[in-house]
Amino acid sequence: MFGSVTHVWKVQEAFDKHGERFKDSLDKVQRWKYALKKAAGLSGFDSRVINEVPPAITFFFFFFFFFFHLGTGKIEGISLDMSKIRDIDLQPFALSRMHNLRFLKLYSWEESNKVHVSQGLKSIFTELRYLHWEGCPLKLLQSNIQPEKLVELAMPGSKVENLWSGVQQLANLKKIDLTRSKQLTSLPDLSKAQNLETLKLSHCESLLAIPDCSDLKSLTHLDLSYCLKLRMLPQLPHNLQKLESRYTPIEELPSSIEVLSRLVYLNLRHCSKLKCLPTSVCKWKSLEELNLMDCSRLDKFPEDIGTLNSLKFLGTTGTVIRELPSSITCLENLKYLCFGRIMGQDTIGCILPLLSHNLTVLLLEDCDITKVPDNLFSCLSSLERLSLIGNNFESLPSSIINLSNLDTLEISNCKRLKVLPELPLIYIDASNCSSLEGLSCFAFPESNALLNGIFLGVALNNCLKLDRSLLECIMTDALWKIQRLIDKDVETLPEPGAKLFYPGNEIPKWFDIQCTGSVIHAELQPDWFNHNFFCFAFCAVVAFEDHPDAFCDIGIRCECFLESKDGNDSSVVSEEFYLGDVDFNQSTHVFVGLCPTLYPYESLYYDNEVVFKFSLCENYGPTEDVKVEKCGVRLMYR
Repeated sequence: MFGSVTHVWKVQEAFDKHGERFKDSLDKVQRWKYALKKAAGLSGFDSRVINEVPPAITFFFFFFFFFFHLGTGKIEGISLDMSKIRDIDLQPFALSRMHNLRFLKLYSWEESNKVHVSQGLKSIFTELRYLHWEGCPLKLLQSNIQPEKLVELAMPGSKVENLWSGVQQLANLKKIDLTRSKQLTSLPDLSKAQNLETLKLSHCESLLAIPDCSDLKSLTHLDLSYCLKLRMLPQLPHNLQKLESRYTPIEELPSSIEVLSRLVYLNLRHCSKLKCLPTSVCKWKSLEELNLMDCSRLDKFPEDIGTLNSLKFLGTTGTVIRELPSSITCLENLKYLCFGRIMGQDTIGCILPLLSHNLTVLLLEDCDITKVPDNLFSCLSSLERLSLIGNNFESLPSSIINLSNLDTLEISNCKRLKVLPELPLIYIDASNCSSLEGLSCFAFPESNALLNGIFLGVALNNCLKLDRSLLECIMTDALWKIQRLIDKDVETLPEPGAKLFYPGNEIPKWFDIQCTGSVIHAELQPDWFNHNFFCFAFCAVVAFEDHPDAFCDIGIRCECFLESKDGNDSSVVSEEFYLGDVDFNQSTHVFVGLCPTLYPYESLYYDNEVVFKFSLCENYGPTEDVKVEKCGVRLMYR
């Protein structure tokens, strides 16, 4: 089998041992034999063929196959999942007989290499078309690979410092992926790679420069993200469609940027030294996504940005841009606009033009908006998510109620906000609005807003100026509206459920089962678990006075302990609601949660004695610093 009597005997000995061990399943042993013969292969070798072979035999085979360089010229392909083997150190001539090797794939879901070449590799592959070697230990490929026939070269996480020197004939090469090759310092001349379509170099942290790419007429995707020493982008080809250069220290874009008429996607996020965009970007009629977030020196847009007719996504959060050009109103296909200034910077308020009626997401965060224009919402009929976090307005226009598709409103940390108009019962985050005094009952949500599957709910934590009794009435009204949703059509309630969070120290009377402390022992009606039962709703009054930090990631957990009628079976159902990073300001708060997944298994017929236990989590672990003072439960029926 391996070209050596000794090796055959050792493999046969291994089979004999496994045959004795599995004497009642000799067909399995035969399948192992067949798999190894296929793997040793007369036409190729694929580790997936031997997925039924025990690890001991698998490693035994690889050891002899590679260590004693037993490869033959008949082998054309090797595919090895390195996560299934131990580390192997190849002998220099281990693959030297594989003159016809066309396909070599050494991969691992662990993103680590287990095939080492501590003494180097003397093999020369002249027929190789596909090379994928995760974490390849070779520093230079030139002595081992003749790249003329290479179609794809993928070596993510490799140790390579350079591919080869000089100009190589690369007419067949279509893809190069050297992602996370942190020792790569330069690339060779790729001018002969006229069919190269994809070049991925992200996280090549030592890469200093890239040769001119303007003649690579087939190149459509270039990824240079996290190339932390790359100060200049190369000249670019006119057919480029996707350019990623996140977290690179570039100061300007190359002159060839003007010819990128087919560019669809440009991501320059966190290019903190980039000072401006050339006016030529307005010629990119195919551009759909432009991400300039955290380009902290960027202070303006080209005036004619409205000519980008195909633009769907525009992100500028974390820049020093104060004003959106008036031409932005011409971007009729724009669906996502993210605009915001650097936190803590002195501002005099941003200037907002009218926006596209096709917008579905509008994020205007930390823009120092002192007044929301009355007509801002008149043209935003498609808006689904609106974020005005960290601004300085005192009120919102009442016309916001007309946004029939709105499912998420984020207005947290608006410290001057005093009053909210009537709002639909969607997901509303108004936490840390410390001046908020006026609040109305929530309108019944529009059905089209519910279709997006977003949590229904309201977060008013640390809105301490709100009248407690009025707040309890408003929240009770919201709970009855949620009940109406269930009564109307259970399918309309979003699967994530609903949650309410607000200052207070009393369980709403809507919860008919209540108790002091964190545990409820309830005796329910004998027929409580029937086909109309929907789920449990629960409530907890939480005290944060003893918590050492004011800012933490808190979650509420409710566990429901049930037993079957005959006492032979039991079940525990539980649900956790995480509130995110919240500043609780040492005040008691009320939390209400309702989730369709808080539902017992249908296979059990339950007793009417049920125990509910409430606890709190911090950063996804238990905490003793936050206490549940009171709790309540309500059974929800259709």
